[in-house]
Amino acid sequence: MKNLLILPIVILVAIIAVYGIDNMNEVKLEVQGGYIYGSILEPKDNAKNTIVIITAGSGPTDRDGNSAILEGRNDSLKYLAYKLKDKGIASFRYDQRSSGKSYKSLKDKNIKFDFLVDDLVECIKYIKAKKDYDKIYLIGHSQGALISVLAAQREKVDGVVTIAGAARTIDKILLEQIKRQDQEIANILEEELDKIRAGEESNSENKEIKQLLSGKNGEFIRRWMEYNPVTEIKKLDIPVYFIYGTSDLQVKPDEINYLDDIIDDRNFRILENMNHVLKVSSEDEKENYKRYTFPGYPLHPDLVNTIEEFIAG
Repeated sequence: MKNLLILPIVILVAIIAVYGIDNMNEVKLEVQGGYIYGSILEPKDNAKNTIVIITAGSGPTDRDGNSAILEGRNDSLKYLAYKLKDKGIASFRYDQRSSGKSYKSLKDKNIKFDFLVDDLVECIKYIKAKKDYDKIYLIGHSQGALISVLAAQREKVDGVVTIAGAARTIDKILLEQIKRQDQEIANILEEELDKIRAGEESNSENKEIKQLLSGKNGEFIRRWMEYNPVTEIKKLDIPVYFIYGTSDLQVKPDEINYLDDIIDDRNFRILENMNHVLKVSSEDEKENYKRYTFPGYPLHPDLVNTIEEFIAG
């Protein structure tokens, strides 16, 4: 049961050698309490003068889309960056302060939700200061979708792409995920989330719930669930595009039904057989989760084309 509970908060997160490190620059950006480390990947000819900033999902999910709490790697965001490069689009992907080299640089490991938004704002400012690009887009995966929306409220960009982004508050998503796995645990979780919402501490003796909601984790989730994604998206005056996958076991494409009047025929796409880590997969759990920990599975073939079409307008 422990692994089943950890995965939702990751909503979080031979082939490698093919990509190499061509036209890739390592970035070290000073932020509150430490540094953000990232990679800028340039196409050989950036005729589009466009860059996307890719923000990963929750937990210790790094710039490549790999989580430190899962064995193996999927390299989903790394593949995404290289596929965009093939389309002539530059990218900047980074280790959030909860992951990779950025986490190691922090003096204070107490990571608050709003720090993640602050960091992305600094990344946007950094890219703007380079003055190498006419257009800047944000791509947020899972939790990174909300972070991208919040950052775009503070620092102007040309558009936002959300991939597997929740349309409801995170407490509702967590409960739904756990109910599919264990109703008894879900009942406990619901009670503890009510306490967190009321500003109290979770005091559950359940091992999995304690891991999820105790101490700093509870503080992080309390702030996270204060943000209603629909309300925050409606504050933007720039294009937002929504992408979901039919094989996503963590954030179901049914989220589209909660996006109210935000959605029309031109700003969303549901990709058949794409799972949460952007790979082609069936909905079978065993086969699906194989894609989380082995990089040999390909990205969904329509993902990059969909993003390119949105950017092209």
